[in-house]
Amino acid sequence: MTTYFTDGDKSEAVSSIKSLHPPKKYLNELVAYVMFESLEKNEVERDSASELIAAFKKEGVITGDNYMEVTN
Repeated sequence: MTTYFTDGDKSEAVSSIKSLHPPKKYLNELVAYVMFESLEKNEVERDSASELIAAFKKEGVITGDNYMEVTN
């Protein structure tokens, strides 16, 4: 996350996570981690975290259910 907040390269962040082939049972934690890491950041970085989560969903890394489980 530190690298992502520094360089803002969504495609690299998504590729890195995809290459790890995370088990489905950890995808909720992935979403929670991205959200948690952005809490004390500035507005631009919080927006970047939201964009990263959206990119994860668009690329099929996570589902809407993963996001909803974290936010409920």
